[in-house]
Amino acid sequence: MVAASIPVTILTGFLGAGKTSLLNNLLLQQRQLKIAVIENEFGEVAIDNDLLVSNALSVADKVIVLENGCMCCTVRGDILGAFASIAEQVASGHPLDMVLIETTGMADPLPIVRTITQTPSITASFHMKGVVTLVDACNILTLLGSDNAEAQSQISLADLVILSKVDLVPHPHVHRDIAARIRDLNPTVPILPCVRGDLDFTAMFDRLSGFDLTKVEDSFDNSTTDDHNHHGHACHGQCDHHHGDNRHTQTKSFAIVEPHLVVDPFLFAHWMRRLVLPSKDSIAKNG
Repeated sequence: MVAASIPVTILTGFLGAGKTSLLNNLLLQQRQLKIAVIENEFGEVAIDNDLLVSNALSVADKVIVLENGCMCCTVRGDILGAFASIAEQVASGHPLDMVLIETTGMADPLPIVRTITQTPSITASFHMKGVVTLVDACNILTLLGSDNAEAQSQISLADLVILSKVDLVPHPHVHRDIAARIRDLNPTVPILPCVRGDLDFTAMFDRLSGFDLTKVEDSFDNSTTDDHNHHGHACHGQCDHHHGDNRHTQTKSFAIVEPHLVVDPFLFAHWMRRLVLPSKDSIAKNG
């Protein structure tokens, strides 16, 4: 008997939108499901994975952390290996209901979708369920106003948009402005409000009625001819990030500070203000 194809959902959204909180709640609520989680990290410390391990690993069937940066650069290496590992476990008698991919906030989901839908070794056992994009109600208008290419792509490719932090933006006219801006990029996408990652996940998956491949094809047509191809995108992790791609022109760096002594929170806040304010428009803040 041929095994049923396993659905894959991509969870994306810019830094600080609340992807990990949503994923934690999903895993805790959907205990009856066997779920494999593929985590993408940007930086040397798996911050998101630390939260997942402490909160929800016991109910996730498998967590794979991809730690070497932008997923669009490692998609032909790490992602293929991750799916091969999951398929091997399924074949050995460990059934699975779905795969969830949480992308780094700085990833364009298009190359990920392209790999999942066009790689025979993946399509043999998996299929795209949809792309869920978290949008931070507090920051999205500023982010889109700066023409951030990754944020635009995340919304344009979404089969469902979850508007997070709506409790922090109480003014109805702002909600209308946000919805209008989202619809400029994706006219028919459903929008669900969310607070602190609390959501009816059954309703969320019901909204993902089927992946719209034409949306991806339109995105291919709107981009320059394979200008993100990395020679067919087979860079196998050996990418210097010289893409020549209008979706990836911004240079990003990542820093983690791990203090070994007790830190005064007031002095730390003062230091952060002095650090951030001079370049506040060029710093992506998580949280």
